[in-house]
Amino acid sequence: MSIYGAVHNELGFEVSEASFSGSVFGKVFVISDYLTEVELGRIADMVPPEAEYADTYPNRMLWQNFEYSSAFTKTQLLWDNWETVCKWTSDDDVMHVSGHERFIFRESEIDKPYMTSIRERLQVSPAHMREYEPHTDYGAKALTILVPIAPGVSEPTRFHGYEGRRTVRSVPWAINQAYMFRPTLDHSYHSYIGGENDRYVMNINFMFPS
Repeated sequence: MSIYGAVHNELGFEVSEASFSGSVFGKVFVISDYLTEVELGRIADMVPPEAEYADTYPNRMLWQNFEYSSAFTKTQLLWDNWETVCKWTSDDDVMHVSGHERFIFRESEIDKPYMTSIRERLQVSPAHMREYEPHTDYGAKALTILVPIAPGVSEPTRFHGYEGRRTVRSVPWAINQAYMFRPTLDHSYHSYIGGENDRYVMNINFMFPS
């Protein structure tokens, strides 16, 4: 069975809905090859050859960028086409069965002036880390994109669905295969745990004022 649902190509690259995307888990998207080869090579060079973060919880920041001019190519395209992202992530095309509420986004989120910055952050979590508890990213973040960087095999981000109480679903971990969602009040609960090795992720957000 395919892990993908609807596919969007408006921005010149493929954005696919995960199979579990919908009224229970909110809209969750998959973007293959998020970073260009040059971008990925530059970031991969920041990953140390041996584990160094055993005492870290839940993560440590190794690098970050707040400048649009220095942002990754696809990050810039998503920022420049925010209205398209809002159309993809809307629940206007979702059938809300009994007991499933509409998505609640932060008020005025569609107005770009309310998004103050891009934040791209390379972060690491230690091997065998206990679960970082389910959270939604609602309030502080207008958009979340998670890009696996290393190792080749690790634990993917876990999505918990409406009110954080549903059967856990995930998109398989694959280097440079990003997952993207627009935080909602009740649907975007997600968490992560450590794998056999330190877990490196590029965490990209469109931020609201604090």
